[in-house]
Amino acid sequence: MNTQVEQPRRGPSLILLHSIPIFAGVPDSQLEQIAKVAFHRRVTRLTTIVRAGDSTDSLYVLISGGAKVLNSDEEGREVILTLLGPGEFFGEMGLIDGSPRSADVVATETCELLVITKNDFKRCLAENFDLCLNIMKSLVQRLREADRNIESLA
Repeated sequence: MNTQVEQPRRGPSLILLHSIPIFAGVPDSQLEQIAKVAFHRRVTRLTTIVRAGDSTDSLYVLISGGAKVLNSDEEGREVILTLLGPGEFFGEMGLIDGSPRSADVVATETCELLVITKNDFKRCLAENFDLCLNIMKSLVQRLREADRNIESLA
């Protein structure tokens, strides 16, 4: 059973934001702005958090728990693209290029998520170079990992 519980719109603490790698180096004044727009969401194990093909409306950061990013073929077989743990994020690609979700993300255990909506995410990017740089570094790291995986298949 997929159960999703949204908590009241209450921002995270600065201590929590400081502990998340995507926010490393972001000044407290900017973290305070992020804390005002971010909210918590708790999902139970096996909840599909996002579906491939859906419009992209938010960035998600795993505070606790785990999730798998996957695609399914026509016969329903899953291909796991990556496993995510605390401190990792997803949903940024569609927020950057405006494309629909490229994969499903399913909770492998109960997860506590930090959610930032598309408009708030774009505003945060526009106002903070360190956040932009952290996201670019993460995307480059993911691209390099994908390159290594492709090379191993050749």
